[in-house]
Amino acid sequence: MKKYLTLSALAAITLFSCNNDDDSIRDMEAPVIAAAEGRDEIRPRHGEIMRATSDHMHVRFSVKDPSGIQEVRIDVHSVSDGHTHGRLSNDFVPLTLLKIIPLDGVTFYNQDDHETDIYWVGENSPVQGNILAGPYDFIIDAVDIHSNVTTHAEGNNYSTTIYIERPYGPEMTVTNLQGDELEGTAGQPLVVQGSVNKGNDPLSSDIRFLWVRLAEEEHDGHGHAHGEDVYERMWGTSQWRQHSNGNFYSGSPIPAGTAIDFSQAFTGDNAIVLPAGEEHYELIIWAEDVNGNVTRRTYEVHAH
Repeated sequence: MKKYLTLSALAAITLFSCNNDDDSIRDMEAPVIAAAEGRDEIRPRHGEIMRATSDHMHVRFSVKDPSGIQEVRIDVHSVSDGHTHGRLSNDFVPLTLLKIIPLDGVTFYNQDDHETDIYWVGENSPVQGNILAGPYDFIIDAVDIHSNVTTHAEGNNYSTTIYIERPYGPEMTVTNLQGDELEGTAGQPLVVQGSVNKGNDPLSSDIRFLWVRLAEEEHDGHGHAHGEDVYERMWGTSQWRQHSNGNFYSGSPIPAGTAIDFSQAFTGDNAIVLPAGEEHYELIIWAEDVNGNVTRRTYEVHAH
């Protein structure tokens, strides 16, 4: 009986040890990043535009992990990633932020107040000076106590491009929207009324690059996604966008003056002809000034 009990105890110890090993092996999952409690989406939204009158953006999200969350990281940086910084005016600086939130093993973290709001004006801004208007990468990552980390490659972090507009950046208007979209006839040129122009701010500068695309509209888990381009034209030369060979995007000479009238620019060979068939598209207009400030807008197009 003593021998039987000893073997039983040994078996129990072995089984307990295996179970513990299984627990540590089983937890290979990274934390889950989602909307804050009671919210429909993470903020900032995918592709969100921060208008020129804004001085900050809301950051709202939650993270959960049954094993425990070690830390959360919030990263904001210019999509130029420093490659074109030397070509931009010294009057402007890119917004850069890396914030680490230690959590020491809590299984749920909910961020739904002003604690992590990000400012680019005033004493709460992480940089001094006038920030460069344009696109910024916004990323939320999380690490659990077993060092499982969210990554862009695995598709389990939160990563998007946001667009920060400033009063000194290019001003853009489209005046013939019907509701929230442009209406057009399939097979015919799309009528776009409006302009992009130098603003009245003392720091504003002339437009040096205009990039216009009409893309098929696709849908994914984040709402709208841009599909294949059916139209693309460029005017001037960019200080931001580069081809794989290192050359900067460029096209026809930029129209003279401080304003570009869309109704005149999109004519002749540059007309935006809608493909045949009823469909929805995205008209994407990127305007860049001499100082490197960018204004980018997307307009939904309905072709009948």
